[in-house]
Amino acid sequence: ETSVKSEETSTKRASPSYTPFNLQPPCVPEVLKELLEPVKPKQTKVEKISKAEAPKPSATPSLDAHFIRDTIPDGAKLQPEERFTQVWTLRNPGPHDWPAGCSVRYVGGDNMLNVNHIHPSSVTDIADATESNVVGRPVAEGEEIAFRVLMKAPKREGKAISYWRLKTADGIPFGHRLWCDIDVAAAQVDAPATVSTPAIEPKRTALPTVEHIEFFRPAPS
Repeated sequence: ETSVKSEETSTKRASPSYTPFNLQPPCVPEVLKELLEPVKPKQTKVEKISKAEAPKPSATPSLDAHFIRDTIPDGAKLQPEERFTQVWTLRNPGPHDWPAGCSVRYVGGDNMLNVNHIHPSSVTDIADATESNVVGRPVAEGEEIAFRVLMKAPKREGKAISYWRLKTADGIPFGHRLWCDIDVAAAQVDAPATVSTPAIEPKRTALPTVEHIEFFRPAPS
């Protein structure tokens, strides 16, 4: 019995003891770790390009307008702060109709707006001065429309150019660019001409000389 117990004791001592604290996880290669990690969703280049380059829907079709004539020719001479009416006649070359609400509007250049520059103007006055008459109906292909703007020449003398553009009701410009080119110069007042009158000399009557005096003698009785 003693020998059997000693063998059991020796076998117990020789066999390693395992506890939950000394258990080591199995060695996992780095390649397997990367494969076992959860994959994060990534945006593909196709998605980014499709979002960035997505074409925006155009609410207004391609419109066009051709300049035909105007009433104030380039280089017209006007006096400072002189009021005048500029009329631009434009034609719709097609292929689309102009929508209702088109008008010519001020876009820049010299200020030729018909407003009081000394006293502040109301918002309504400024809006009226920066826009022509509004066409309240669609304009068909081939039709011509006259756009009128009441303007005022600048106070300073010299060349002045004001730029305008045909726009839709929602402010989309189209067609030929428009302008008003004038030459501002004050009217020269001529001085009254002085008429030189020749001096009138008094007439001098020549006295008769002795040779011209006739002596009248009484006739003999």
